[in-house]
Amino acid sequence: MAVPLTATMSSPTSRPAFSAGEPPLRWGCDEEGGAPYCFKRQAARGFERVGFEVEIVGELQKRLGRPIEFTQYPFDNLVPGLKKKDFDLAMNGLEVTADRRREVSFTRPYYLYRQQLVVRKGEARFADYEAMRKVLPRARVGTMDGTAAERLLAAAGFEVAGYPAPTEAYRDLGLGRLDAVLLDLPMAVSYAAKDPALEFAGAPFAPGRYAIAVHPDSAELRLSLNKALDGMISDGSLKASQSWYVGLQWDKAFAEANALGFAFGQPVFATSLSGDA
Repeated sequence: MAVPLTATMSSPTSRPAFSAGEPPLRWGCDEEGGAPYCFKRQAARGFERVGFEVEIVGELQKRLGRPIEFTQYPFDNLVPGLKKKDFDLAMNGLEVTADRRREVSFTRPYYLYRQQLVVRKGEARFADYEAMRKVLPRARVGTMDGTAAERLLAAAGFEVAGYPAPTEAYRDLGLGRLDAVLLDLPMAVSYAAKDPALEFAGAPFAPGRYAIAVHPDSAELRLSLNKALDGMISDGSLKASQSWYVGLQWDKAFAEANALGFAFGQPVFATSLSGDA
């Protein structure tokens, strides 16, 4: 179901002026367990949709002069759904991978991420990902279906447990059903960092890029999105996002990753990258 984005923005903004007769663009995204990208939180009247990608989309629709409507879609089916043209663009912490680039087109990258291994508090068998590979090569590791982390784990020979949402993976880790969970750092910060039963194992690693995906036939839309993203990065609009802070707790545990250039508290945008993702 498509939902008008303008009714659910996380910060008060005036309704953009759109060209008369311009059809809305449909944004495919999974808000179930979608923090910090796109998720719902309690508001004065029910729930509101928030997240730094919600704010990016809000800015995009102003620059494109077209409304963008939210369409709920399972994360692991975003690429098939885009190929079927169930929506016009997919943005949901969608990692640029070689297999996805064979099926859809990506805009310029707008965010750099890394993977973060999470374990139960007091885990003594291994201290980080590389140590886990050595001492527990058949470890049962949870992750989300259709992610770069899933591909990384499978290639390394781990027993991969796929989940539709990060909340379920971290829950099973806490219950002792998994040896570890590997997910993109933004999700680890949003869900695992606040859990007293869990802790980060080692520093973030395996950098990658997020970008907006469009159908291969949508060359004009891709060019328009690239132009808008370039402008947003140039004038600092992207860095103004405040949803990155929603529900997150920052402390000295993240100092090392900050030093690596993946500072928390604000998205790290791919300002040094140009062209395609």
